[in-house]
Amino acid sequence: LGYYRRASYLVEGARQLADPNAAFPRTQRDWLRVKGVGRYTASAIASICFGERVPVVDGNVVRVLSRFCAIDDDPRRAATEAAYWRLAGAIVDATCDRPGDANQALMELGATVCGPKAARPKCEACPWRACGCRVAGDDELSPADYPPTKKSASSAATGSVAGPKKRKDAATPSTANGVARRDLAVCVVQDDAGRYALVRRDARDSVLGTDRMWHLPSADDRAALAGAVARACLTEMTRLDPTRLTRCTEHDAPLRHSITTTRYAIHVDYLRVAAGEARLPGGVDSDGTEEDDDDVVWLAEADLATKGSSSIVAKAIQCAKKRNSASS
Repeated sequence: LGYYRRASYLVEGARQLADPNAAFPRTQRDWLRVKGVGRYTASAIASICFGERVPVVDGNVVRVLSRFCAIDDDPRRAATEAAYWRLAGAIVDATCDRPGDANQALMELGATVCGPKAARPKCEACPWRACGCRVAGDDELSPADYPPTKKSASSAATGSVAGPKKRKDAATPSTANGVARRDLAVCVVQDDAGRYALVRRDARDSVLGTDRMWHLPSADDRAALAGAVARACLTEMTRLDPTRLTRCTEHDAPLRHSITTTRYAIHVDYLRVAAGEARLPGGVDSDGTEEDDDDVVWLAEADLATKGSSSIVAKAIQCAKKRNSASS
């Protein structure tokens, strides 16, 4: 789901379930209509709670089926994933009168007996050993190689052999293992009352891709918050008069922050707004005036916990305060 959206999905899903005019979902198809519920969760609830004959596939199930059938394709591939769902579906077919128990047993088998390489699979204790497990029945195959990792599956498909590791240039952005690296510039803008300017954006307009969360004014690269561009950026986000802003400090060493598969280098600028100029187009101004638009707001540091905000906000504020103290 993306952990920033889970809470909002939880609320929306709960409202759907609590709707007195809607029937409570019982089937996999019905559960898939609930906000935030995916195929695995929908299948688990439908089979375990309501006895529907639908398979459940998680990492444990993939491990068991990969070894039982000696499947050496990357389980992340859409076609391979679909094959696992078909295989698991064959276990809870029309002849299965306890699909929930069957699904739970298969997941438990993968979690406790047919464990990952680090847990040393206990093939000698596996109840499926005598049922034709291909990996356990072939001395040339090792459970540790199943399911294959993305790297090993790719090498097997191309016949390539891993060569010596190349020394990585520290200045080169890395996308290894699906991890992207990005620069992010944020402005810590503080008024005379000690409050900070926060903005809220839809996911499509947020540099972090987060939906309706509170952030400091930001841009997706350091240059975008420098000089004239910074003035335009801040004016667009907060409607503050950039000529009334005083730059206190610029933090040269970036903060490090990770969100799922993205690693951010966050460059922090600390600015203060002149007295009487802290007028925002919405939310609560520093003079206590409430306005209609609530996509920008002044907020005291002690009140950050009352807003749905990224931990980047608190990190950047602490960074700016520390830097300012060191330079004063």
